Amino acid sequence: TPGPFTSGLSGNGTAANFISDDEGYAVGVNDANEACLATAVTVTFDTDGGSDVASQKIVTGTIPVRPDDPTRMGFIFSAWQLNGSAFGFDSPVTEDITLTAVWEKIEFGTPDFTLPKNIALIEEYAFEGIDAHVVYIPDGYSEIKPYAFKDCKSLEQIRIPANCTIGKFAFEGCEDLYIFSVSGGGAEQYCANHDNCTFVAEQ
Repeated sequence: TPGPFTSGLSGNGTAANFISDDEGYAVGVNDANEACLATAVTVTFDTDGGSDVASQKIVTGTIPVRPDDPTRMGFIFSAWQLNGSAFGFDSPVTEDITLTAVWEKIEFGTPDFTLPKNIALIEEYAFEGIDAHVVYIPDGYSEIKPYAFKDCKSLEQIRIPANCTIGKFAFEGCEDLYIFSVSGGGAEQYCANHDNCTFVAEQ
């Protein structure tokens, strides 16, 4: 039956300690700070190709909890939208809704450092600490040795040719680096094993 079902909840727990076994209802807190059973609405998250975000069943007229941002390879999460308008998680929800993720595609910028052509190998520590933001490595390079771009703090993006292998810790000390290359190659494998970089597949 809808209504409060605790007496003296404060200091003894929260509404999160209870669940409803009827999908039409959810547990919330009333004006007296007691747990109550009330009509529920469902907030569904459509990530548009991104990682899954669990739906939320909340009491009608309450505000949903903003979830952790989803992730999607090659894109940056921008916002949640409801019917084409931004949803800020500050408005009560009175009916079932679906929030849709908005993504910004990551594009390779204008290089400020381009390596010379007709060279196949980048040696260890070759470009340690260089002050470059966008690096372009032309086709033909086959290997980047360990620590080749160590401590390049300004480095934001780098383009690596297909079939180019990357040595361990080649980008040690870099932060939030986007590596552009062909799917299935050494760049994608490197990013899968290092938290400081994100792989972006070239078309």
